[in-house]
Amino acid sequence: RPYWAITDDKERLQSAYRLHRHYETADEHYGEERLEELQTDEMEEVQ
Repeated sequence: RPYWAITDDKERLQSAYRLHRHYETADEHYGEERLEELQTDEMEEVQ
């Protein structure tokens, strides 16, 4: 699945990409239904 981000803040972009990769990896390992269980307090809600 493609990944898009519109920002010129490099640190934020890297952080968003790491989060995206985390979800992609988690999806491969656990399947989508368990992703909610893997969330932490540090993760932001995505609108």
